[in-house]
Amino acid sequence: MFFLSVRSFALITLPVVLAVPQPLLAGQQVPVRQQAVRQESALVVGWTPLSKIETLLATPNALIIQDTYRVGVRTNFGMTVTAIVVSRDPSDGGRLKGLRIDLSGTSRDRIGETYLDIEEAAGLSRSLGVMMDIVTNDTRDDRRSTHVSFTTLGGFGVFLRHDARGRHVQLVSGGTDAIRTSIEMTDLGNVKSLVDDAIALLASK
Repeated sequence: MFFLSVRSFALITLPVVLAVPQPLLAGQQVPVRQQAVRQESALVVGWTPLSKIETLLATPNALIIQDTYRVGVRTNFGMTVTAIVVSRDPSDGGRLKGLRIDLSGTSRDRIGETYLDIEEAAGLSRSLGVMMDIVTNDTRDDRRSTHVSFTTLGGFGVFLRHDARGRHVQLVSGGTDAIRTSIEMTDLGNVKSLVDDAIALLASK
């Protein structure tokens, strides 16, 4: 297995810029650019990091050290998995391991990015195995519809539907601006392999 390691350093500061909007006259439309700025600001202000790794990465006025190890290559459904180790200034302590899952849209111009803590990665691996077993060992009853799902704090999800019409699997990644893509049942094994490889790599870090 080929792994690419990258280390990055970031001193994060979060300046706050306040803008006082000018009142609009009756019937006046909000300029397009102003609408876009408001929407972008709402996304930034409304975003709350949920995983421990996201929280550490978003720590203001702190030196953050991030080592990344890309696992495998991009799949045919646009998913990549990166093993990461994040720490603060050594004098402050604190070191976390986890995964970053990137899922690209059909046009490849948008990427849904999700961070998973190492504990979530282990749960994802187990859940993928259960999904594969359900499909393999299921005795089909056309009257029954089975829905199985696993979602992480950061917004990555795997959703399986199994009914008389067939089997459907969807991946979701990216939180508030999520990318969704459908994959083949056989690709569940590929997703699990990437996650397991990342977990194994992190065990030695």
